[in-house]
Amino acid sequence: MIFILAIIETKTNKLSENQQIADKKNLLELKVPIGKSNISSAAFKKFENKFTVINNHTVTKMINDHEITEFANYNVSKVKCGKCHSLAKCVWPGICQCPPGYEGDGTNACNIPTPYSFSYMIGQFPENSTEFINVSYTGVSSRFNITKVYCKIGTQISPAISYGHLYALCNTTYSKKGLEISLSFDGVNFGEGVIIGNSSFYSWYVYVGIGAGIILGIYAIFLLFSSKPGPLAKKDEVIPLTKDVNRADDFDEL
Repeated sequence: MIFILAIIETKTNKLSENQQIADKKNLLELKVPIGKSNISSAAFKKFENKFTVINNHTVTKMINDHEITEFANYNVSKVKCGKCHSLAKCVWPGICQCPPGYEGDGTNACNIPTPYSFSYMIGQFPENSTEFINVSYTGVSSRFNITKVYCKIGTQISPAISYGHLYALCNTTYSKKGLEISLSFDGVNFGEGVIIGNSSFYSWYVYVGIGAGIILGIYAIFLLFSSKPGPLAKKDEVIPLTKDVNRADDFDEL
């Protein structure tokens, strides 16, 4: 019995050693940059289902519970894809990627984002008192590289005076109550806009007026209550200037 168990243990150890040799051979096959001639399509197919792409630069393969990170600096230009969108690039065999912030799968579409304008306020430049419309927008990734912003008021389109993520300053030349103001990053694809006159932030001086009215109202109420005597206020005693008949002698002495 002991002899049989020894044979079984020997065979098990042999199989384990063979597996380790095979694993090392597989790792050697993987430890080369993508696109090199010694990686055949058959070898890639063999391990394709064991790869996980991480931030487009690193590939991780799990072998016997050991995580091995490979291909940290592979040559992207040599990666092969079927057909990518004109704005996309091939980042992995068969995987196309749009520029940061663009919307699409990289193969059929790479659409520039369209900002959603939800409010605005009117302001002035202190140096020349020129008015502008400060439009607030959302719906755009912070990774998107903004190079230009266009303002559309009604049917008139003009470049923004200034812009950044979440806002754009537009010219008020064509502004008119009832018109829609919307934004675009290419002058063609405009997002949903906001109607001038319907925004709760449509003018900064409205807030100033409301605030001043509230302050004046509180001050008037304060003056009213401070000048009016209360119900428990003591009345001043009034001494009548009439002659007291009981003190006639006092007046006679005078």
